[in-house]
Amino acid sequence: MCEEISVTRPFRIVGKYDVAVCGGGSSGIMAAIAAARSGAKTALIEQYGFLGGTATAGMVTPMTDFYKGSTRITGGLPFEFAEALARAGGASIDPEVSHAIPFDQELYKYTAQIMAEQAGVHLYLHSCITDVIMRQRRISHVCFACKSGNCAIEACQFIDCTGDADVAFAAGVPMLERENGLQPMTLWLKLGGVDTDFLEAEARANKSKRKQIRRIHEKLNELSRSVDVPQFGGPWVFTAFHPGIINLNITRRAADSADGADFTRAELLLRKDAHTLLHLLKSNFAEFREAYILDTAVQAASRESRRIRGVYTVRESDITNRVRFEDSIALGGHCIDVHHAGDSEQSVAFLDAPYQIPYRCMITNEIDNLIVAGRCVSADRPAQATMRVQACCMAEGQAAGCAAALCVKEGTGVRDVRIGELRSILKNDGALL
Repeated sequence: MCEEISVTRPFRIVGKYDVAVCGGGSSGIMAAIAAARSGAKTALIEQYGFLGGTATAGMVTPMTDFYKGSTRITGGLPFEFAEALARAGGASIDPEVSHAIPFDQELYKYTAQIMAEQAGVHLYLHSCITDVIMRQRRISHVCFACKSGNCAIEACQFIDCTGDADVAFAAGVPMLERENGLQPMTLWLKLGGVDTDFLEAEARANKSKRKQIRRIHEKLNELSRSVDVPQFGGPWVFTAFHPGIINLNITRRAADSADGADFTRAELLLRKDAHTLLHLLKSNFAEFREAYILDTAVQAASRESRRIRGVYTVRESDITNRVRFEDSIALGGHCIDVHHAGDSEQSVAFLDAPYQIPYRCMITNEIDNLIVAGRCVSADRPAQATMRVQACCMAEGQAAGCAAALCVKEGTGVRDVRIGELRSILKNDGALL
């Protein structure tokens, strides 16, 4: 039982907005730009000094999945962003090579910043959300800590894109019960000195869109019978658009990113694991013999933590049966991908066709002016295990931003949005529903 103290401090209101987006990751960027382009005065609060969230701070550098086969299933603002990133030399869009879009994280940061600024989004960086102020069934202010002290902004509509549902949790929104054992998180690595020519030739020879190197996976499992091999996954390799450099998804530790102590414990272990695994790669695989760590992610990438209990909870059966939703605001197509907390494997169910994502999984019965987008929407574990990828999160973000702006314009709550009008706005913007 932790001892508690109470401290009362004033929060300085630093701005009043139509829409406040909390979290500047892939969903938050899209939400803020969409709301601002729709005419809403929009603020975006982000804990780091740059945008991108898991895509940049977490170094998760494929935008998965924009394509199902060779058919594009994510359009609108997310694809506009991907095209802008490609024009800057920071993304590769080729459905014949990959269903995901690999990208350069530094150009991702820059492109996101430029597009947000051009849309008129007011950015609050280096700002960590701490609480919300409620007025009956509405959030009136979101509070955050920054170098200026304790600050707050007032808004008509709020969008929670924090990944861990921090705003919804602070507002008292009930969360779905968690299944036993969260999926493990990963601390991504950027390696230099890698024989990328060999890896690219191997990928072409195998004619596989999956970036997992199975021979390394099997060798590490074999080594684990005689030496101490940290828990690992994959490994999945993504080019960093420069010869000799890759981004690597290999580390794995189960932890709760919504629990500060648990998150700290896991990241400390993951950083140790990274160096141990690099030594094993250098010692056993010629293409990694000269490899070294250029960088580790600012934070470990979490696959799941809190999930809201929304007006509707998307189930695995909705995904596999391709249930049609009248309030569909996006499509998904990634496999149902549940990583195991206790070993190096995962449970994967590939999907033959895209599925629809309903608006109702992004809103709650308790709060009248809150929309949630990203991996913490209302979905059971298998459904969340396909919906958590970046393309889905980005599309949800665009829908959330358009819906919030529509609520401001019409003076309605989030459950009273005219779905036909919202879908029309999204379609006119090129979204695929």
